[in-house]
Amino acid sequence: MLFQLAFIDDGSHVSADEIHLENMHTITLLLSGILAITLCVVIAIQLYEKSTVHAAVFLVTAAAASDSFASMFELIHLSLYAHNGIGSYFMDAISAHLEAICDSLVALLLLSVAAGWTLP
Repeated sequence: MLFQLAFIDDGSHVSADEIHLENMHTITLLLSGILAITLCVVIAIQLYEKSTVHAAVFLVTAAAASDSFASMFELIHLSLYAHNGIGSYFMDAISAHLEAICDSLVALLLLSVAAGWTLP
């Protein structure tokens, strides 16, 4: 005997309490992406004009970029999940790892500043 049970909400496997995750990740992708690109431009300008860049700018740029890519991979996973009910483990795992990298970079920056390191 074989049973197959599928819950579909308006043609999607995504449940009603998770329906707005795509909007949240899209906003995060745009804001973090714009921040990362802006900081890359700031880095280029400072390298050209002063030949030096504060280490904190690199940390924040890397954190914003990893957060942006994490949202992009999560959007891909959610899109696949909406269609097949399974999603992509690889995309979800990469997203989780990138979020962990972002959190680690922000924690490193905050701990460095709290310890009195001026990050020259």
